[in-house]
Amino acid sequence: MTGNSNTLFWGDNTHNENAQDFFKSFNYAMGSKDDAHKRRQFMYCLHSGGAAERWYTGLDEATKADWALVEAAFNVRWPPISIAAKSTEEYVEELLECRLADATLGSKECVADREVWTHIAWADKMAMFTSGADVLSSKTYISQVKKALPGTIRDKLADSYTNWTTFLDDVRNIDIDYIKGKADDARKLLESFTLRIQRMDRPTATAPATSSRHFANITNEAPLAVNNAYSSGRPPANVNAKGPGRVVSVADRIAFRARYNILPHHPPTDAGRLAHQAQQKAWFDANPSGIVTELTPYPLRPGTAA
Repeated sequence: MTGNSNTLFWGDNTHNENAQDFFKSFNYAMGSKDDAHKRRQFMYCLHSGGAAERWYTGLDEATKADWALVEAAFNVRWPPISIAAKSTEEYVEELLECRLADATLGSKECVADREVWTHIAWADKMAMFTSGADVLSSKTYISQVKKALPGTIRDKLADSYTNWTTFLDDVRNIDIDYIKGKADDARKLLESFTLRIQRMDRPTATAPATSSRHFANITNEAPLAVNNAYSSGRPPANVNAKGPGRVVSVADRIAFRARYNILPHHPPTDAGRLAHQAQQKAWFDANPSGIVTELTPYPLRPGTAA
């Protein structure tokens, strides 16, 4: 390490140094050299004019002549740093907060400059947390953590476990082709659902705009003619078809207004849009034909309520 400015020691607590790490590195570099050699080389590993060099120069000759005394004096001047070790409770908290996200399954993450499958990286982290929490050889928290795992992983695990080692080994050993296949199926399902939502958000003949103002016009204007198929509750064969109509009665208007009033109205916020998407999915599940009628009103867009 002699002559390399990157390994020279300042000793002034301003260069993000760890004095004990420096001393260990020095001893490691010296290898099997005797104490006399160490004493001669030590001075060349201190930055010129730095606090460490000034300290060493100020030592008495008797101390400099004995390497054991130099080491003892160094430890007094730069004692080991007391690291704030994590408590058992902190490890338990990390253990319970460490989640394996469904969206990451079948992909890789970088761990110590190596690519690792996400479910294996998760298991390795959990092994560290359970060891720190002193529960590795027990079944404590396993049931709770297992319930929070994605179904793809949970379906391949045993019903119960007596220790974390076996549980985490089973997670690591799940076939990656199975995980990637399930992840691909989930991705395709999400894409399909997203496409359906996008189509419903576009104005179409079968999905008219459903703002509150639109409904207000229907319920408050002069008598309205509607297709008989709507009034019977059966989806029409063609919503654009022309045919005989009937006059909407006061009772029809009251009934329609009641159905309109029970529709959830979401605000134009992130939370509102998420709630609206869930509402759309529920509507599709209940109305696979995708046809809007007065009996099956389509969910209002966020922010369109009066």
